[in-house]
This record gives sequence, structure tokens and C-alpha cells, in this order.
Amino acid sequence: MLFHLFFRSFIQFVIDKPLFLSVIYSLLVAVPSLAVGSRRLHDTGKSGWWQLITLVPLIGGIWLIILFCQPSDPRENRFGTTVKAA
Repeated sequence: MLFHLFFRSFIQFVIDKPLFLSVIYSLLVAVPSLAVGSRRLHDTGKSGWWQLITLVPLIGGIWLIILFCQPSDPRENRFGTTVKAA
């Protein structure tokens, strides 16, 4: 009986709909967010791989915000023509 209660509460915790929906939402939002971030970094002349800097605790996220806030490169860079060049 005790095992059944534990198992049932564990299953409800794992398959809980709000948790399930939040995981689905996170996965659906992750890919476009990475694409937009890469596009913004390409506009400044940097590689999209700079997004991995967020893996560095605390300072990584701050540095990525600084990179996102930099102005676009006014001329064509190695990633193609920017909006300002067009």
C-alpha cells in the first residue's frame, strides 16, 4: 500500500500536465531563440557560437547581453550583407 502511494505520487509528479506543457513550450521556444541570437551576432560580425558564453556562470549572460547591444556592422562581413549595408 505504501509503495502504491509513493509510486502514484511519483507518476503524478512526472506526468503532471503543467510540467509537461512547460517542457514542451521550452523546447518549442529554444530553437527560434537560438536562431534570432545567431542572426543578431552575425549582424555584429561575430559567430553564433558566442551564445555558448552563457555557460560561464554569471559573467557569461552579462557578456552576451553586451554583445547583443553592440551596433551592427555597417559594411558587409563574412556572414553576408547586414541590414545597414542594404
